[in-house]
Amino acid sequence: MAQSSRDIYDRLVTKEDVARLVSEKVSEDLYLEFKQKEGTDSGSPSEGDKRHFGDTLSQFANSDGGVLLFGIKTKRGKDGRDVAVARKPVKEAESFFSKLSSYLPHAIQPSADGVLGKVILQTRSAGYVIFYVPKSFKTPHRASLSREYFKRGEFGKCRLEHFDLEDMFGRRQKPLMKVSIDPLQEVTIKSLREGKDQDGYLAAIQYNFFLHNEGRYVAKNVMATLEFPGKDVVKAEFVPLHASTNVQNITDLRGGSATLQISPAGEIFYPEVLTRIGTLQIKLSESKFDATPTVEVRWNIFAEDMVRQTGNTDLNPKSRILWE
Repeated sequence: MAQSSRDIYDRLVTKEDVARLVSEKVSEDLYLEFKQKEGTDSGSPSEGDKRHFGDTLSQFANSDGGVLLFGIKTKRGKDGRDVAVARKPVKEAESFFSKLSSYLPHAIQPSADGVLGKVILQTRSAGYVIFYVPKSFKTPHRASLSREYFKRGEFGKCRLEHFDLEDMFGRRQKPLMKVSIDPLQEVTIKSLREGKDQDGYLAAIQYNFFLHNEGRYVAKNVMATLEFPGKDVVKAEFVPLHASTNVQNITDLRGGSATLQISPAGEIFYPEVLTRIGTLQIKLSESKFDATPTVEVRWNIFAEDMVRQTGNTDLNPKSRILWE
């Protein structure tokens, strides 16, 4: 089975994983790009590093996603692809990663959503800096320093042709729905315990729940699912703002993961508008309270004329508690 770019990113965990890329002479391809840092005297990205970063973000975001790994030397192989031949760990890797991450919103225009990054250390401070770039639905993206639009080809970077740009700009005339969850209020630990229900769940911590159309066309027939940790850890409830919003608990259909399905019937979501749909209520299990530092919400959104959108949001409910 072919690996996706996210599979590649998730499987790079240790320095031994990076070493195998070299020992197995792995080639760059549609989903993988190797880079050496320009200059090895510090962890500050050079202009060349920033240019490579922006160019690669543009390639992957405009194509099918990919992984950029700083810290590998390459050599052109017989098939025309660059092959990993040596490890060249980035000095002050954490600093390099931090500064590139700060540059991320400026590296391409428009900025890319959902980019992930991490550092794998080879020594105490030197290591490998890795970024995962998902496929974008806000194409085309232009590299800021090169001032060019790129895509990923079989042998690496390619400039977008005029017809590519026409096609991508045409794709923008579609909705692009995302979830936004914001804290509504703080609570005291005393009130949580006093409001405990008969099933052993503490009183609810509340969040405003929004749907955001980041696209350039109205969204219709929208439906979202919210999946939480197991129902023995957290109980989730949703109070819609309007009676026309249909809310269903489909936990029994999802193998025990607490799952809500939310359908704002008849609602139209206009471009670049954040719309409040209701209030999300999170009840933590008292027995699992100490072992529950965060509550991850995995969401899916479906809409007419839109590819399904997915994402994760960490609620960190304990940050809303006033400890007495």
